Amino acid sequence: MRWWIQTLEMLDDNDKPTGTWRLAAVSDERPPRMIPLCECEHKSMEGARDCETARKHAVHYQSR
Repeated sequence: MRWWIQTLEMLDDNDKPTGTWRLAAVSDERPPRMIPLCECEHKSMEGARDCETARKHAVHYQSR
């Protein structure tokens, strides 16, 4: 299995975009697994990409 680190917009309970973003590890499995790398609700993609907490957790998936 391979993992990619992606910036994803969060969805609400009705699968509608919320305008907040997180960095996530996404697998190549079918269906793909998505694991959030932080609990923050960033207001921009750039904020999610620059999140120190998410970056620390991303290292675990980048080494696989």
